[in-house]
Amino acid sequence: MGIVRTPKQNTKFVQIENSSLEDATLSLRAKGLLSYLLSCPNNFNIIINDLVKRSTDGKTSVRSALKELENSGYLRRERINGDKGYIRWEQVVYESPSLNPYWQNDCEGEQSPSPQVATAEAL
Repeated sequence: MGIVRTPKQNTKFVQIENSSLEDATLSLRAKGLLSYLLSCPNNFNIIINDLVKRSTDGKTSVRSALKELENSGYLRRERINGDKGYIRWEQVVYESPSLNPYWQNDCEGEQSPSPQVATAEAL
């Protein structure tokens, strides 16, 4: 998994663009999960059981929020077929759907800041 963000200063505080928090199409649960994921290091792996342990939400709730983020362009999941039928998922979190090159939206002509990109495998 990776996290794609706009450039920021290195501080001990989380800096998140307001646009994701002001996105009226996202539930508060999805905004909270996105905020948590954006506070994690760039090489953070999304593991549902780990997210469940870090909150009062159950698996269904966490999966629902992740699906909501995926449907809104904040998360991309890609199935990777490995050796001997092994399947893994690579997940990338985007601070804004405009940073997601796979997201189709009405704002294609807008310029977005150069993202900081890191990728890692999801377990």
